[in-house]
Amino acid sequence: MFAGIEDEDRRTLVNSVIDEAAFLKVALLQAKTELKKEGLTTETKNASQKFIKAHPSTAIYEKYARQYTQIICLLYTSPSPRD
Repeated sequence: MFAGIEDEDRRTLVNSVIDEAAFLKVALLQAKTELKKEGLTTETKNASQKFIKAHPSTAIYEKYARQYTQIICLLYTSPSPRD
């Protein structure tokens, strides 16, 4: 899709964005695996009180999924090198 980019600066930028998307994809898979294994909630104890709250990986997954989606949309909608 981006193989024909001749402008060095643009090629560097596109490769950087693709690297970021790859990192986010791996992080999403790790968070998803952890959530499947441990569940969406966790119990926290504070002295004699117990609280049920969202697992920390849920926030990570939500944040990274949003960023990953934005990057993929950016790459998909950016003009091809021939345009």
